[in-house]
Amino acid sequence: MNIAIIGNIASQGYVMGKELRSRGHLVDNYCANNVFLSNPEMSHFIDIGKKYHIPFERTIRRFVYRHKKKYDLEVRFYSPKYVNTRHSVMIYVGSDIRDGIIPPENHCFAVTKDLFQYLKEYDARFLPWVIDTDLFKPAGNKPKTEKIRVGHFPTDPKMKGSHLVTEAISILRKKGYQIEYVSDRVPHDKMPEYLSSLDMLCDSFKLGIYGQIAIESLAVGTPVVCYVEDRYFLHEEMKNQIVNCSPDAESIALAILKAKDKKVDPDLVRHLHSPKTVVDILLSTLSEWGFM
Repeated sequence: MNIAIIGNIASQGYVMGKELRSRGHLVDNYCANNVFLSNPEMSHFIDIGKKYHIPFERTIRRFVYRHKKKYDLEVRFYSPKYVNTRHSVMIYVGSDIRDGIIPPENHCFAVTKDLFQYLKEYDARFLPWVIDTDLFKPAGNKPKTEKIRVGHFPTDPKMKGSHLVTEAISILRKKGYQIEYVSDRVPHDKMPEYLSSLDMLCDSFKLGIYGQIAIESLAVGTPVVCYVEDRYFLHEEMKNQIVNCSPDAESIALAILKAKDKKVDPDLVRHLHSPKTVVDILLSTLSEWGFM
């Protein structure tokens, strides 16, 4: 099957494409800009953003026409449809549909369960965040220190409730705890080592969901503190993995202390969000829809 993957939000396109190619599918990834393009494995990536200086949508269509590319399926992280294919599916990942930036459409996937409130009238299915299990794996035991190393890496501080994290750290410092607050962002391929160096990750405290970085943190064995509504857990098994707390500074401060000695199961998380598991769901659903 010839597949075009449009976009690479949080490396989802890259990881899915890699797994699909391992199963014999022919896959081209189109991206506007990607930090991994120096990687030899990225030779299949068509870096539209750096080669051309015209709008992404027109550029892809021009490239496909010029190079006589033909696809059976388009998998998109952006809207609208970019290439002329018989079938096209959209994968919604968050703010794009919450903010009304792109419209809902039929035959689509959502990576977090809160997004289904925007997709009630459509045939929308759950597709878990996928992580690169070749990258995100346990790094071994961390040395015990008095200082608590807390990470928080918000893409949108307001939507993540970042002010609550800084307030919680201030509360703990006033009580005499030594806290090292880590918030510098690094390239995605450096994140496994970065996350492994933390005592815990603080994720999100506003929407009641957890994101891909929480999953990646658990996959390397680092505990996660987050506010998660019960109905928005992606898997029932994850309820025992995350230190869940109320979205206020005092509760987050207590959860940080609790997370310091929390034991997580990286193998479970890696299985639930592995390329094999996620692509199995993708292909099974495509088959059910008659797209394969």
